[in-house]
Amino acid sequence: MKKIVIALISFFIGYQANAVDASKEVLQIENAAFKDKPVFCEEDILDIKRNDFKLIDYELMSSESGERYALVSIKNTSSGRRILREKNLVAIFSNCTSLYPQKIEQTLAGNETLTKKIYFGKNKFPIIKIITGNEI
Repeated sequence: MKKIVIALISFFIGYQANAVDASKEVLQIENAAFKDKPVFCEEDILDIKRNDFKLIDYELMSSESGERYALVSIKNTSSGRRILREKNLVAIFSNCTSLYPQKIEQTLAGNETLTKKIYFGKNKFPIIKIITGNEI
């Protein structure tokens, strides 16, 4: 009986430890305060290619461990097929640095709109804005 109680206690302690670690990976929606406003450091962003993608809307998400994501709705404004790649989007962080997303390659038909979760890696600073080359 004593072994069963010890086994159950060990199980619950292990379960709780995993639950605490898992909570750090839960994504929280963040406020995109600069979504419709210019950012004072936009001149210093990474080189972004002019393209046919229009950012319809986006929500910013992050985990406690610093993972940065955006849920974007993006439209191919061309009548022809286009491939959305990492150089078509840039995230601007609160310290005025910018990053391309991790590798993406998504084909969109002419005038197609797509909603997709995009990963921008780990960063201690939050994303404050997402831009495309269509906005320059």
